[in-house]
Formats: sequence, structure tokens, C-alpha cells
Amino acid sequence: MPFRYPIAAICFLFLIMGNTPVFSQCPPPDPLVFGDASCTPKSFTLSAIDSPDTYNWYDVPTGGLPIYQGDFFTTPLINTTTTYYVTSFDSGNNCESTRVPVQAIILPDSGNPTVYGSNKWNVYCFNDINWTDYKGFYIHNLININTAARWGSFSNPSSASGYTGCPVNFDNHSISYKRQGFPPGIYTIDILDHNDDFTLTINGSIIMTRVGFGQSYNRVWTGLLDGSSLIEYKWLDRQDASSANVVFTAIGTPTDLYAGNINYNQAYCVSGDPAALKDSLTIIADRNSYVRSGSNTPVIAPGELITNTGAPDSLMSIYLSFDVSSIRTSSFNNVYLYLRSYDRINYPNKLLFVSSVADTLWNESFITWSNKPVASSPPIASSVIYDINEQWYKFDISAYILAQRNAGNKRISLMLNDTTSGNNPLIFFSKDTAFPPVLVVNNKRGGCTGYAYQWQYSPLCNNVWGDVSGATSDTYDPSTISDSTCYRLQITDGCGNIAYSNILHVNIDAQTVAGKLTVSEIDIQSGTIQINGEVGKIRHWEVSEDNFSTTPTNITSNATQISYSGSSTSDLYYRAQIKSGACPLVYSDTIKILRVQEFIIFNSFSPNGDGINDAWKINGIERYPENKVSIVNFMGVPIYQAERYNNEEVVWQGNSGGQSLPDGTYYYSIQIPDKPTMTGYVIIKR
Repeated sequence: MPFRYPIAAICFLFLIMGNTPVFSQCPPPDPLVFGDASCTPKSFTLSAIDSPDTYNWYDVPTGGLPIYQGDFFTTPLINTTTTYYVTSFDSGNNCESTRVPVQAIILPDSGNPTVYGSNKWNVYCFNDINWTDYKGFYIHNLININTAARWGSFSNPSSASGYTGCPVNFDNHSISYKRQGFPPGIYTIDILDHNDDFTLTINGSIIMTRVGFGQSYNRVWTGLLDGSSLIEYKWLDRQDASSANVVFTAIGTPTDLYAGNINYNQAYCVSGDPAALKDSLTIIADRNSYVRSGSNTPVIAPGELITNTGAPDSLMSIYLSFDVSSIRTSSFNNVYLYLRSYDRINYPNKLLFVSSVADTLWNESFITWSNKPVASSPPIASSVIYDINEQWYKFDISAYILAQRNAGNKRISLMLNDTTSGNNPLIFFSKDTAFPPVLVVNNKRGGCTGYAYQWQYSPLCNNVWGDVSGATSDTYDPSTISDSTCYRLQITDGCGNIAYSNILHVNIDAQTVAGKLTVSEIDIQSGTIQINGEVGKIRHWEVSEDNFSTTPTNITSNATQISYSGSSTSDLYYRAQIKSGACPLVYSDTIKILRVQEFIIFNSFSPNGDGINDAWKINGIERYPENKVSIVNFMGVPIYQAERYNNEEVVWQGNSGGQSLPDGTYYYSIQIPDKPTMTGYVIIKR
């Protein structure tokens, strides 16, 4: 909407004094001027009306000469709000009004997208699908999120009432709802609609994240919310505008019956045997890192946390951090730290220690061996690592958590190391994988005494539930399953109150497939290795000089293609480690990169059967398998032809048609794709 400014008609007698115009007063009509506004830098067109003649435009409030004369003034590119000044000018009477301001306004972004609303939602809007191009916000005072009631169906958030800032696109935008503080109570959260991908985070822990749109998820979380609770619900829209419907339901009955959350095991290998399900509050590590001596730099491997007290150049420790504000000291029995190992080498009786760390503010991107936080002594828990198989390891840290919560602390940090001597690292899954480090809190139930348990399942995850026959304890161990299934726990107390846990989506992962490696040479010394046909994610690549007879060197890349450089001293062997979700890891086939050799065509050999120089050698020909070799005699008659010459299976031993050739000089031609044909002579002398 243009801006309108009334102008008082005060004019001056026009006199010429040097180059500066001076005007006497006269009464031209009052003009109206129109400013403009934009959310991005632009060139504005400003206008004025109601003058019988024309207008003078200035860039200063007093003095100076007009910068333009006319009804419409086009500004240069404006990056910040700029004020111009307009006078109504009567050229016939040589008079001018006073200067009236008119603005070209650049609207600022409004709000700070890092701030949580206090007992209300701060709703931040971004003009991309990555939550980076921030534009503006509005306030949402209700507990439930329902965008259809705020900005209507098939619209966008910048059309919401109360929105402040610049508009966002109809498609390809993202939104973040942030809130701190709820009326204290036990709540369930249902996500009834989302368009498109969304993530729900409570107190820094990701509760659920999904890709796509439309599907509803009931009871994705059940737990305590109070004045300190921090919740962010964010989603993105790719097309057809955006929408969200998230319902927070207070279920705290007078008895405060609490069913808890089924814990973290959410993915299994096809035809695998799922671990026991148990209802517990689970808290995922929101920061993790391992630090290594020697380089004094942080080492954060994709998907890996490593501990090792071996060789001096490879000392390693794991650091973890958790938000424990959701743990109620009056409502838990035990708290356990769980980490899942996928160590490939069996180290019997390897003891892993857990120590507390007073510093809870460390940054996983900057922590190093030389500035790592100090850990407690003695440790607060220990566990024996003894099995080569992938599995969970548990540490009881109940007493430590109770002391921290009673002291009012809402965050804890932990450090893990082991007692191994030698270069024998232990490898664990990181927070970015399907099996992150977690705290599992076994909750007290509340309600009346006397609990009855019943596990329920929904084969289609469509909220149609049936009882699992015989599953009537707080732990349920499913039999082998082949299809994804949803589970929940129903608890009934002695007073007849009923509560339900969250819903656990048990996903079945496809069996890992190793895949095949191919190599594409760039030149004789370097190239790329590509994996094809694999099922699962690449954890890392490995390279060895002895075909993996000893410990190989890891290449921290999860790409499907890597570059290599040849060695001048030995052949190199490459392979990839692959894992599909919860299925066992496997290795791809191995590809051999021959050592870099100088390309040499020998011009003589002696095929006399003494085992010395009995065949014609071409050093380095193996690196060009698509070669063609031809030999002719002095008359030009072909006597030997071969493809894929390799000095071993395909090699000339001075024969032609099964007969030994006489001593003498012969002439060769070697063809290699994309290289000039090489010709010359070779002498047979027995």
C-alpha cells in the first residue's frame, strides 16, 4: 500500500542568486505524495499529485539543488530506508511549497528465531526449506497448533493475523514453532496433520522426525511438561502451501497414572528377533564427540564414537551430553546409560568406565584433546565389554542422576574411556544413527496400587489396536517379525484408571547387500572407485597393503565413490563397509590397485627355458587392460596378436602358431585407448 503525505502550500519568491534558487511565498495547491515499501533492496518509483504544474525532488531537507523535477521520481537501488523531500512548484509564479518528506522503506525482519516464546508459541517463518532465510514471525497463544485456524487452508504463514516481517513464498518455505512453559502435567502429543517433512524436539531431544506429508501419528510422546519445558515443532513445505495440526492433551488424572514411553529399539533386521520392549522415558544424547591425542584436534567420524587407551598417538575418549530436565526425582526407579557397540575384534574382559564431567557447556565442534573437559575420579559406573557381536551395553548411573536433579541441574555431561593396552579401539554408534546413546529412565507409575499391563499392537499402524496374547507384564519380547508393526502398552491401576504409553513404530530394515566395486582410471597414478548395487549405508572405506591381513587404514567417507592415488612401493587393496539399519554390517568385494610403475617396453628377451627373461615384458601394461599388441616379422607378416596383454596369462614367449621363432629382430605395435600407438622393435636371442 503506498504511503500518502499532505503538503502545506508555503511558497517563496523565486530569485536567482548565483546558482542557488530562492523562492517567495505563494499559494500553489497542496500536493499528495506517495512513498513505497519493500522487503528487499530495489529501485523505487515515488510519486506526487494535485499540483497545477510540477514537483521538485530533493535528497536533503534544506538547501541544495533539486535532483529531479516531475511527477514520478525513480530512485537508485535502495538498501536501507531513505527519505526524499518534495515541493509543489508553480513555474508560472516562480514559487515553491515547503519540503515534505517521502520515504522509500526497506522493511526489517522482525523477531529473533532463536528465542522460545514464554508460555506461548513464537512462530518463525523462513523463505526456504532449510530454516535459514528468516523473514518474520507471529505469536500463537493456544497450546495446540492448528494452522488452518490461523491462516486458512492452502495459504502461507505470512498471511496469519498478527504476522510481522516480510512475506514468504506460497511454496518452498519452512516454519518453526518454539515454546517454553506449559501448565504442569502429564501430556500426550498427537500429530494429526503435517505438510511436509517435520521434526518434534522436546528439551533438546528429537522425539520424532518424518519425511512426507499427510499421515497422522497418535501418541508420539507421553510425559511431563512444566514451566521449564522447551518444545520446538518445525516443518517445511515444498508445494501447495503448508499446514500443521499438533494436539497436546493433558492426561493427568487425579491419581497421576503414568504409562511412560516404550524405549528406543525402533529398527530391526528383516526376519530378525527384536529385543524386549519396555516402557521407559528415553533421552537421546544431544551432543557427542570423541577426542584423540596426537593431532590435538576434534575427531567426529560419521556414525562413530571411539574409545581407546592404546598407543600414544591414538588415545581416545568419548564425551556425551544429555538434557535431563524431564526426569522427576520422585518418579523414577533407575536411570541407565545405553550405548550400542559394533566392535569387529573381540577383546575379552575389556572394561569401559563412565565418569561425570562438571563442564556441561562444551561444544562438540571445538572440543580437542588439549582442551577437553575434566572428568571425575573415580568413575561413576563401569561395564565389561566382552563380545565381538553388535549389542547394547548398559551402565547404571541412577545415583548420579538423582544427585544432579536434587541439586537443580538440568543437563549432565559424561566421559567414557577403557582400560585396554595396545591399539585396540572400541567403536560405538553416535547420536546421528539409528542407535544413538540414550538414557533410559524406569518410571514409577503413580495412580492407585495394583497395576495390570497389556501390550497392544497395530499391524498397519493405523490406530486400530488389538491385544498381544499373553503379553501382560511391563516388558514384552516380540517373536521374529517380518513386517513393520506399531506397539503400545496399556496400564490399568487398582482404581480402574487407564493410561497408554507412546506408540513405538518397529521398522524392519532390508538385509545388507555388499555391492560391487569398479575402478575408473584417470591416469596411471590416480582414479576413482565406485560401489554399485549395495543395500544400506556406507560406514567408511578401508585401504590395505596386505589385502587386509592386518588392521587396515580407515577412510572416513560415506560416499559411494572415492578417489585414490597409486603407490610406487606396493599394490593397494580397497573395500567399503556397509550396514543397513539394524542388519549386520558387511564388506564389499575388494578391488586391487596395482602399484605405480614406469611404462617400459623391453627390446629383447631370451626364450630358452632357463626361467630368466623367457617372455617379452612390458612394464605397466597391466594398468591398461583394454590394450592390443601385434608382432610382425621383417617382411611385415603378422606372427603374434593379443588383447589384454598382462605379462602373465597373456604374454608372448617367442612363438608363432605353436612353433618357436628363430632369433632375430621383430617389430611390435601397441595400442592403448586414448593414447598414441607405440611401435618399435624387439630382438629374440636365445
